[in-house]
Amino acid sequence: MNNHGNNLVKDLTLVIFRVFIAVILAKTGALQDLITSTQKPAGIVILFIAQYRDFI
Repeated sequence: MNNHGNNLVKDLTLVIFRVFIAVILAKTGALQDLITSTQKPAGIVILFIAQYRDFI
């Protein structure tokens, strides 16, 4: 039970960290620059959806 709790804390920490990074990127426009400058924008979108599919 304790191990499960630790995993939950780790997962929540990762989620919060990812959301924080996403907000920073959105505020600075870095994510948009990355998408427009890359040759594989679809890959980034798929990766983004794959990471957040549980929360959509």
